[in-house]
Amino acid sequence: MQAAIFSLVIPSEAQRAQPRDLAGAVLLYLTGEIPRLPAVDRDDNPTYFELDSKRELTNEDNTTVTNKLAEVIESSTRAFLAEVYREAEVPAFGQWVQVSLKNGLVLYGLVSHVEIASYDPHRRAVAFGKTEEELQKEMPQVMELLRTTFRAQVIAYRDAREAVRQTLPPHPAGIHDFVYACPPEVVRRLGQPYDFLRTLVRNPDPSVPIDDLVVAVLSNVYTAHGGRHGGEDDLVVAARALSRLLNDDHERLQSILRRVGD
Repeated sequence: MQAAIFSLVIPSEAQRAQPRDLAGAVLLYLTGEIPRLPAVDRDDNPTYFELDSKRELTNEDNTTVTNKLAEVIESSTRAFLAEVYREAEVPAFGQWVQVSLKNGLVLYGLVSHVEIASYDPHRRAVAFGKTEEELQKEMPQVMELLRTTFRAQVIAYRDAREAVRQTLPPHPAGIHDFVYACPPEVVRRLGQPYDFLRTLVRNPDPSVPIDDLVVAVLSNVYTAHGGRHGGEDDLVVAARALSRLLNDDHERLQSILRRVGD
């Protein structure tokens, strides 16, 4: 526990190699029992992901982002539903995803629900007693009847002037727009001041366990900032914002932070 406390104040190489109790360390910081960390400098030269004429995302060096995951099939300003391509990797619960619009906006959302079901809502999948490999070989038509979808809660967007705004967008994603996974560079840009946590905590999706979603989100933020090699500073900032939203319910906050880590 002591090593974790000092790792927030004096991040020596020896301390970085020792086990961490992130929940305890962050809570000690919040309650004022250790000195405050210096302010984290913002990136003066952030990496942006530009749009080409086909509305596909490209990096600053004009290379196309190839991590296309899915396609929007239902949409609103608050959330969208997307169907995952068969060859794509299914996004994880709490993962950041992005959608580019024809008007130049880029929407950022958090995966809050993933579902595998039949294309026909009136026909349920049945058990065959076979492995997936056996079904692919002997009954490939069965696998063709299944699809994977996910719902993402929209909590931020990038406007035409390339400013990231942690609030709901003025327009929803378009039907059949492409959905991409957000790389770590984008996740880092969607950090401080963590205003999006207010949207998650105060206006949650009623069908989603909000604490579990916050755990997944903070875990991704922690990892994107380097995990044990730099992620704690931003985790402390996020925890301070979350503590205020939870009305200083430290027991609930500690429960969330205990589950955040590498």
